[in-house]
Amino acid sequence: MKGEHYELYVKNPSLAQHYLEQCVVQLSGSKRSVCEYGKVGVQLAMGSYSQLEPSLLSLLQEYPQGYLYHILGEYYMKQGNREKAKFNLLKAVGMTDMVQERWMIQKLLEEVM
Repeated sequence: MKGEHYELYVKNPSLAQHYLEQCVVQLSGSKRSVCEYGKVGVQLAMGSYSQLEPSLLSLLQEYPQGYLYHILGEYYMKQGNREKAKFNLLKAVGMTDMVQERWMIQKLLEEVM
């Protein structure tokens, strides 16, 4: 359900960027990964993928989670890099316990095999 906060960001996309800049100023150390998650979310929401790879790789170093490999695999698919897509999607499918997500990843793997 999209609420008033969603509308605020849609009408003022620079707000998200401003908050992310402040995030980096306010948080330090391992807490700064919160800012990276925010950057990834904004980039995905806006369809702006220019800095997605470095942000995801940074998060994966600290938090090797299947959903991050899944996102990175789809990113590489969009870039046409089938080998990197396959590598990341294989890691993702091996890490997920969720049946629906596993099915989605397997469908993507069929495309890159």
